[in-house]
Amino acid sequence: MSFHRFIFFTLIFLGFPGFTTGGEASSSETYFYIEPVDLLVDRTEENLYVLTSGTQELRKYSLEKTLERTDFLESTVEPKILRLALRPEKMTLVPDQKRLAIVAGGANGALYIVDTEAMTLDATISVGHTPCDVAVFQSTAWVCNRFGGDISVIDLTLGRETARWSAGREPIALDMTRDGKTLVVANHLPEDRAVEGAVSCRVRIFDTATGNVTVAPLPIGTIDLRDIVVEPDGRYAFISCVHGNFEHLPDMVDNGWINENMLAVVDLETGKSANSFSLDGPASLGAANPWGLTLSEDGRFLAVAGSGTDEVQLLSLPKLIQVLDTYPVKKSSPPGPVAASNRDMLESEFPAGVRVPIGVKGIRRLDMVKNRIYFNSYFEDIVGSVDVRITEPIRYEQPHDSMAYRYPDHENTTYHDASSLVFEPLERYEPFPGLVLERSLARLGPKPIWTIIRQGEVLFHDGTICRLFWQSCSSCHPDARTDALNWDLQNDGINNPKNTKSMLLAHETPPSMAAGVRKDAETAVRAGLANILFGEESEEVCCAIDEYLKSLTPVPSPHLVNGALSESAERGKRLFESSKTGCAACHPEPYFTDLEKHNVGTRVFQIGVGKIFDHFDAYDTPTLVEVWRTAPYLHDGRYLTVRDLIVEGNHFAPDDRLKKLTAQEIDDLVEYVLSL
Repeated sequence: MSFHRFIFFTLIFLGFPGFTTGGEASSSETYFYIEPVDLLVDRTEENLYVLTSGTQELRKYSLEKTLERTDFLESTVEPKILRLALRPEKMTLVPDQKRLAIVAGGANGALYIVDTEAMTLDATISVGHTPCDVAVFQSTAWVCNRFGGDISVIDLTLGRETARWSAGREPIALDMTRDGKTLVVANHLPEDRAVEGAVSCRVRIFDTATGNVTVAPLPIGTIDLRDIVVEPDGRYAFISCVHGNFEHLPDMVDNGWINENMLAVVDLETGKSANSFSLDGPASLGAANPWGLTLSEDGRFLAVAGSGTDEVQLLSLPKLIQVLDTYPVKKSSPPGPVAASNRDMLESEFPAGVRVPIGVKGIRRLDMVKNRIYFNSYFEDIVGSVDVRITEPIRYEQPHDSMAYRYPDHENTTYHDASSLVFEPLERYEPFPGLVLERSLARLGPKPIWTIIRQGEVLFHDGTICRLFWQSCSSCHPDARTDALNWDLQNDGINNPKNTKSMLLAHETPPSMAAGVRKDAETAVRAGLANILFGEESEEVCCAIDEYLKSLTPVPSPHLVNGALSESAERGKRLFESSKTGCAACHPEPYFTDLEKHNVGTRVFQIGVGKIFDHFDAYDTPTLVEVWRTAPYLHDGRYLTVRDLIVEGNHFAPDDRLKKLTAQEIDDLVEYVLSL
């Protein structure tokens, strides 16, 4: 257990209700954030449930409508709090509306079942590695285990897991049709060799009765899937994502030249990608890093959390479906990057792509009841709401500049004591005649004091520091890791694409970039802000991002057994360190890199009927820490798995020593490397 976690649990044990420090925070101070990670309103709109990852709580607030003021909700009732043993991630109401299903934890994840009336824990059920979403139908729950790559099927009557379905790379979000027959799962990252060109994420469609699965590749370049919702008729699933134009030379960011921000759509009847909708624009503004999704109960609206641009985006669901039915992807077309323009959807009772500026950082989760959207601010310990008021007919007027998205000033808002929840109204927002959006915010506690590490984390995920808001650092490095794409950066010439590297241990293992063209990570951070985000940031911003990246810690490998190497991995460790393989010569502990460049024999590489001609003889030795998470492998992602690298590529050992290994030795060696 880390020192910070030890202090945290000690404070809980002693009964201290708050974890704040006074004054300005420095990098040496400890500060515990509330971190609202999810929120949910019951269907009667009487109670608001807030899940907090920083303080590991489920909070229940009573929402009482104030008759004198209709532009915000007010509660004077102190929240009921249930402390959780594990760090929570997501929740959903059980169909009986009397219980909540909450997923929490890391390598040893859990599903909590909570009685919402008594705010007590009814059951704790073991699931897989890093559960991140849950769906419930009747007496069955499905949990996607992100780093386990699978789905836990839970019988709530028996209180245990009854099946485990393989679900591909990093299943991160799920939803299901209303009849409970189909479960739809979004995979966070692509599952392809980067050199093949047709690289994209998948959506998996499960028959809940049999566990049979249909795999639907999304358009080429679709990455960083975050959330998924199935529309009420059960025909289409909508997925928030980023579309990486990795075949472009990234010499500008305007108009989505590098990354676009999208809603991908899968047709659940055909099991194929249906189309994609751009969330960017108008006025040439990007909508960096779309995150959470929610639908209105009447099927009228689809709302998107603009996590990188501090906003909520509202779309007409009927119009989206009309466009899907009118402009289907041609069956003969390859699964390329297609996108229907928002302009195709303007002739509607409610125009698509209305962007509602909020101005708080880390808007990631949404819920919608009637015409009111609720949202969280992960970084500012705030929840808020947007009340949608429509006066027919709406007259849409295209904004001409970015001033249409000026954020409200909430810094001077007077917030009430944290023991009550009061939504304070912001300035009324009327983007065009016929549509009024009432915005309000409520603090869950004192205003958080950001340490320099926290400032860096916020900035790393902030699309507003990019020219015209098109992307953030996390667009190419989701969760500060990899997007699994090859990009042709200009820092080492052109026509030599390289796979995106994880930022884990970047500062500890210089030089930076695959060819070592940046002397260290500090240099790379500043070059990235200037040449990828096209911003002009201060040294203070760069230093904060440096400190955030230095603070990253590896996630325990799913190949570990109770946190330790398996018997196979132990044998692989001895083999890794022996002269028989020589692996440890270039990958010594503790970082599993010698910080040197080596000729890995990739000057010419045959793939299919063509050849790839490499530009460099020598490449920087990458760290193997968390390598289980960073496929595909080598500097250009030519190998999909570590096993492929060893068996097919011989890892370019000069004397073919790896070809002399037995099948068991290969299994053991792979198991060890994937356990790091």
